[in-house]
Amino acid sequence: MTADPALKDRLTSAADLVPVDVGAHLGHLYGDRRARVVRQRIGVFAITAVVALLAAAVVWRLLPLGTANVPVGPSEPSGTLALMTGSVSRPGDPFNFFDLVSFRIGGDGSMVPLEQANDRATFPAWSPDGTKLAYLTGEPPRRVLVVANADGSDPTNLAAILTGDGFAWSPDGTRISYRARTSREGGNVADALVVTNLAGDSSSVEVSLAGAWQAFDWSPDGRAFVFTGDPNVPTSRALTSPPTQLWMQNLDGSGLRRLVDGMTVATPHWSPDGSRIVFACHDAGEIGDRFDICLINADGTGFVRLTNGKDLNAAPVWSPDGQWIAFASDRANEPSRLDGRIAMTVFVMRPDGSDVRQVALADDGRVLAPTGWRA
Repeated sequence: MTADPALKDRLTSAADLVPVDVGAHLGHLYGDRRARVVRQRIGVFAITAVVALLAAAVVWRLLPLGTANVPVGPSEPSGTLALMTGSVSRPGDPFNFFDLVSFRIGGDGSMVPLEQANDRATFPAWSPDGTKLAYLTGEPPRRVLVVANADGSDPTNLAAILTGDGFAWSPDGTRISYRARTSREGGNVADALVVTNLAGDSSSVEVSLAGAWQAFDWSPDGRAFVFTGDPNVPTSRALTSPPTQLWMQNLDGSGLRRLVDGMTVATPHWSPDGSRIVFACHDAGEIGDRFDICLINADGTGFVRLTNGKDLNAAPVWSPDGQWIAFASDRANEPSRLDGRIAMTVFVMRPDGSDVRQVALADDGRVLAPTGWRA
């Protein structure tokens, strides 16, 4: 049988075809599919992550605004106040306190007497760790600084000559600073801030503060003092000239700077975190015994009155956590003014002046003034 020439030509052409590597093409197709699967999985993961972030954002937005900025601390005032209590017969008379007491906030309302060296004790203040109590005895301008156990027991006279009403514990409680008259020559007097080491050799150093100065407090970082006074008034007039300025100075005597001017100021106290200073104040030249509780940032900015100027508000102190300020006020004792006697009780408020509460009561004609607060 003779083959068809056309079919023969087609078979010859087929025999000349180049073989195709089918496996390579199948592998390429498989690789593309695997890449697509990987890309799909990455896409799913990315979408899941975005959804999780959005969910977290929604949860955060539902939380109360400012939660992250609220300091950790009790929502209610707590701890124990050191108080001085006595009576003032007439407005403007010296505060001759006769008793030192402690008062537990939120307790049964009782006043626990603190042991004291004599019946002329004032300005009790606990050490930062709460284990020691310091206070003043005697009449101005000659006073004695006493350091005792927290309940007032085992008192020790630390300084026999003291002027003014001020002393302050160091932040670590190992030293105490006080105002002392260092010289008296030709009718001129010189006062210095004496810093005494309570441990070891009981050594002391002197820090010079400018002009006539009175009350002061030690900064929480131990580097500076804040004090009331006027550098332009001689030291000899420190006790008779009302302090009209608030100043800050470093422990080494450098960095003197004025924080408040044109006001009568008293009893400054640094906040536990060192950012603010609370003090009693009224406008310079103002007649009467009206005082407000005032606050200022440690850099001299942000001055604000926390009370309204209608009452006598004095002796502010910070709570250990910085969440509250305790102070004395006569706002709850208006009838007592009819007989010329001043009665002051203890209130607390937030550092912005809100949530004012009366926490300690006094009999008519008695004064309760906080001077220390421990946990």
